[in-house]
Amino acid sequence: MKTKRSDNLRFLYSGQVLIGALVVAVLLAVGFGRAYIKDYSSIQEIRELEAEAKRLEAEQISLLELLQYVQSDAYVEEEARTNLQYKEPNEEVIIFTNAPQERAGQVADTRSNLIKWWEYFFGG
Repeated sequence: MKTKRSDNLRFLYSGQVLIGALVVAVLLAVGFGRAYIKDYSSIQEIRELEAEAKRLEAEQISLLELLQYVQSDAYVEEEARTNLQYKEPNEEVIIFTNAPQERAGQVADTRSNLIKWWEYFFGG
């Protein structure tokens, strides 16, 4: 009996069994590694898609608010006033120009700025 048990132990500790167990362990580790990497990349993709979904929801809310404003009477009136020169019947339109106009009886000052500053600081 003892010889059979020692033969079994010798067989378990033989190089072929150890190499076979090592090969099985490596194959299991490779399979686990592949599954882990696939799981990790799937989780990353899910996070990216959730972030994009939130961004798209915010954009949709913004566009719905813009659509609501564009469909309002205030927007229609603003566009009519700015682009179509619309005015109410009892309204006066005032147009400002960039060119300064001289007032009646006022003479334009033709002195240079240097002289004006000299007179401002030192009196003159």
